[in-house]
Amino acid sequence: MKVFWIRLLILISFSPVCHAAVYTISDIPVSAEADNAVLARDQALIEGQKKAFDRLLDQIVSETDQEKLQEPEEAFILNAVQDVSVSHEKTTQTKYMGTLSVRFKEKPIQEFLKTQQIPFLESLPDPMIILPIYQDETHVLTLEETSPLFRSLQETLPRTTLYRFSIPTGSADELTAISGLSAHDMSGLKLFLKKYAVSQILILTVQKKGNFYEVVTASYPSEQTITQTRFRVFESLPPKMAMDRIVQQVGVTLENQWRYTKMNTMHEIGMYHVLVPVQSVQEWLALQKKLNRLSFLTSVRLNGVFERFILVDLGYKGSLYQLATELEKRGFQLSFDSFNQPILTFHN
Repeated sequence: MKVFWIRLLILISFSPVCHAAVYTISDIPVSAEADNAVLARDQALIEGQKKAFDRLLDQIVSETDQEKLQEPEEAFILNAVQDVSVSHEKTTQTKYMGTLSVRFKEKPIQEFLKTQQIPFLESLPDPMIILPIYQDETHVLTLEETSPLFRSLQETLPRTTLYRFSIPTGSADELTAISGLSAHDMSGLKLFLKKYAVSQILILTVQKKGNFYEVVTASYPSEQTITQTRFRVFESLPPKMAMDRIVQQVGVTLENQWRYTKMNTMHEIGMYHVLVPVQSVQEWLALQKKLNRLSFLTSVRLNGVFERFILVDLGYKGSLYQLATELEKRGFQLSFDSFNQPILTFHN
């Protein structure tokens, strides 16, 4: 399958998981063999903590920035561990196997990254359950086995190292609860929040429109649009194969944009270039007046004029995450196009 073009809008609105969860890495399988079981266990615990450190970096540091990192010594990793819990232990006279959960200390990890000027995440998105809606010329399908989107989600979750997704089972009570969703009736969705013990639902809607699929994700209970994407595909491509690609792309897109907006860049003063959609000079002047009143902005400068947008340079104090948070508090919203170019809009 080839995707000819993708048009994308992302609005990150999920509440973050607390810092402690960010620095806890679970479900690490370990095994070792030595002269006796005690030595084997010691070796396995050390290797497990090193594996956990690598997984932590995968979670909070981008792949590009990891390539710039200086390799830490083993002693640093072990000293940065707050505690270790072990489960499913099995031993023989010379072998050890188990599963670890490792909690790291925030301060030494952050200092390690800051000294090398490496941006890092300080929060993770909430766990979510995905509810699929597939629509073509003749059907609207949700959790039915005939839905290519539901079948795709059952086989593989969206590709991500940050998001933790659950998939419904398609049971009778779930089919009843989701039955009104295509008609925008959200009343049955509380069942999924309670049943799967999550605070957020990701509603994934895929609609076939001619020779492309329109893909929309929205959150519940906040009922905000998260992504809008169009995938143009070959007419001959089977729906299931198209759904597999779409599911993976949704995960990648969500993760990239979370990293982009939530990364601690450690800049005390920075410059952020944004596109602002405006229809007239008067509209821009009114928006500029609102921006100039914001104390966390050090400057607001017009950099370029295009057909439907203007390019604006925002000088700011703090991190990009703080900038995005403060703008949102004051009625502004940052979104992103398919090239990850920030777009700034104002909502009365």
